[in-house]
Parts: sequence; structure tokens; C-alpha cells
Amino acid sequence: MFRMTRKALIITLLFLFAAGACVVWGMVHATDQRLRREMLQQARIAARAIFAGDLSSLSASERDLETAPYRRIKSQLASMREARPQCRFLYLMGRHASGDVYFFVDSLPVDSDDYAPPGLIYDEVSDPYLAVFETGREAVVGPVTDRWGTLITSLIPIKEPDSGRLLAVLGMDVDAQDWRQSILSHCVEPFMVTLLLAFLVLLLAARERTLRLLRKANAEVKTLTGLLPICCNCKKIRDDGGYWRQIEVYMQAHSNAEFSHGICPECAKKLYPDL
Repeated sequence: MFRMTRKALIITLLFLFAAGACVVWGMVHATDQRLRREMLQQARIAARAIFAGDLSSLSASERDLETAPYRRIKSQLASMREARPQCRFLYLMGRHASGDVYFFVDSLPVDSDDYAPPGLIYDEVSDPYLAVFETGREAVVGPVTDRWGTLITSLIPIKEPDSGRLLAVLGMDVDAQDWRQSILSHCVEPFMVTLLLAFLVLLLAARERTLRLLRKANAEVKTLTGLLPICCNCKKIRDDGGYWRQIEVYMQAHSNAEFSHGICPECAKKLYPDL
């Protein structure tokens, strides 16, 4: 039977945990990429719902607050955000010729602490955001930390249908903590499988050690059983070969007992009456 040494056990556990860590890491990466694709698709749908004509009429100033296009877009964004529980912010951004990024309209009510009024400059804009304005290519960026928290953001350029001119960039934000929790929830199963396999290895190693100790103990124990022929006079025992042997010789051959000789008081009086 295979005997697992202490060194072999440690190597097995290290290999098991290393393999489990690789599987978990691979699943983290795969889940992150899948969530980014899904978020990008959701942002595309939201961007398609925005009418380019309404967007072209916005001035990114307080004057927009009373206009029908602004109210219509804001209502659309608010409805789309409410339909997606994980979506924290949904908004439209533009960029001045100077390079400053600003907000056209967001999905939050005016009395919200996180409300971004038209024309608000986005001072903390990161390079991945700017890259979307410069290249016109959609992207999912983050985690990015700004005044609104640490977020994962899907960015979709909205262009004028005829000219292809960039009108705005739609942003959809998800809280980075919620994002990580979603990823971790998909990694619980391989993590638990790794722990279970490690437990089984330890259990098998403990079982093998216990059996080895029992076999060793069993090999050291000799038990006398059955009917032993013994002489009623000299007390010799007849062994399996038919020979009569002294009882101490027979016992030493069939057990781990050892004998030391002495003399009892009755025999001492009989053999040595003078003493």
C-alpha cells in the first residue's frame, strides 16, 4: 500500500492549493471579462435610445433645464438606471475644444447629493475616458476613483448619424465593490472544491497513518487462544508438533512475555525444610 510521507503530504497540499489558486484566478479573469461584455451591451442599448436630434440641441448650461429635449433625455436615463439595479449612475458627457470634459445630463434627481448639473466640469477625468473621446471607440474602464466613489464605467460614443461627428459619450457606472462581490460569488465553488480536496487528502493521510500504527501494534501483539494440553503433574505443555515443553518456554515462543524464576513459600518449605 502507498505510504504518504510528511514531505509527500506537504508537496501534495502545495500543489493542490497552487492548482486551486490558478483555477480561481482564471475564473476571476473570465468572470470580469464576461461582466464587462454584458455591461458594454447594456450601455449600447441605453445609447441607442438617445435621439441624436435632442442631444444636438443641448447647450450644457442651466438653460437646458427648462427645455423639452433635456427633460426627455433625463427621463430616459432615469428609467434605464432604475431598470438596472446595479447601475449607480447613467449620464452623458461632452468635451470642450479646450479639452475639458463636462456633463450634459445625468439620471439623478436635482436634489440628489450626487447630482451633476449641465455644464459641470469633470475635473477628475482619467486617461481611459479621454481615449474614448479621442478615438471614438467604446470601452469599459476602471476601477476609477473620483468624487462619486470607486467605479467601473462603460463608455459609449454617440455620433451624429450623417456626419459621424461625436456628439457625446454615454457613461454607465457600477460600484466597484458590487463588481468585486459579483466576481467573488462566481469563484466560491472552485475555492470550496479546493478546500474539500485538501481536507480529503489530509483525511486519507490520517487514515493511512492510523492503519499503519494499527498494523504495527497488531504485529507486536501475540495472543494465546484455544485449548492447551498441559501435563497435570509437571505442567509441561504439548505444542503443535507433539512435543512437551516447559510452560515458560512455550509462553515465550507464543507471546511477548518474559520469565524470571523464583520460588513460592510452599515449595521453599518442601524443598528446603531446613531453611
